[in-house]
Amino acid sequence: MCRSFLSTQNLDTQSNGGFNQGVTSINLVRCAIMSKGNETEFYRMLDHALQLSFESLMLRHKMLKGTKAKQNPILFVEGAIARLDPEDVIDELLTKDHSSISIGYVGLHNAMVALYGKSYYESEELLQKGLNIIQHIRDFCDKKKEETNLGFSLYSTPKICGWA
Repeated sequence: MCRSFLSTQNLDTQSNGGFNQGVTSINLVRCAIMSKGNETEFYRMLDHALQLSFESLMLRHKMLKGTKAKQNPILFVEGAIARLDPEDVIDELLTKDHSSISIGYVGLHNAMVALYGKSYYESEELLQKGLNIIQHIRDFCDKKKEETNLGFSLYSTPKICGWA
């Protein structure tokens, strides 16, 4: 199960519900194993995975543009998310004010073991390295949110949600 680090300060939660346009998850373990313990190579692979995730989410976003409210009336006409006219398009709901679009990650513990031979809970230094990985992903999401005006957010496994 994933959770998203969302800010509700911009969401119109009184009159409309929020929703998620989609999520992709990055397998940190794969990046760590393929980098063969090289931290620089790990971050290069992570950046590549982040860019691929961004591109795939932008494809999903573009596919949603032009969708008429009547294509999902419970969500967009009857009020689960909005109360639009059936012929209205949902484009206005695809901005960061109304919906999120998310990049997730899995396997931080095992990625740390593959990179450093130990997990983040075995030393303060490794804990900081784990936090740096999460912050790197979060920074990417924040940058894309600013560039696109879309609600890019970070998804995490529940055990470490409080970290980012």
